[in-house]
Amino acid sequence: MKLIMDANKDSEIKNIKQRFIAVAYIGKDWRNYIDIDELQEIILSPSIGSNPKAIDALVEHIGIENVYFLNNLHAKLYIGSNQYAFG
Repeated sequence: MKLIMDANKDSEIKNIKQRFIAVAYIGKDWRNYIDIDELQEIILSPSIGSNPKAIDALVEHIGIENVYFLNNLHAKLYIGSNQYAFG
């Protein structure tokens, strides 16, 4: 297991080549964490912290049927084909 610290978390998380993500929200810097070309599905909390433009971009790229909303979600989970990260 590898511990990811704040200083390098952006590149480490993006290197996972995430296919499936569950996060509390996505902010304006979401592209620092998400490789949109690999993403298949995402679960988000419909919270004030989420950037509507980021959600629109995700919907446009992976389709509304692959973007899910779950109230009070606080997890951070990134699943790739052979790696994952959680928090």
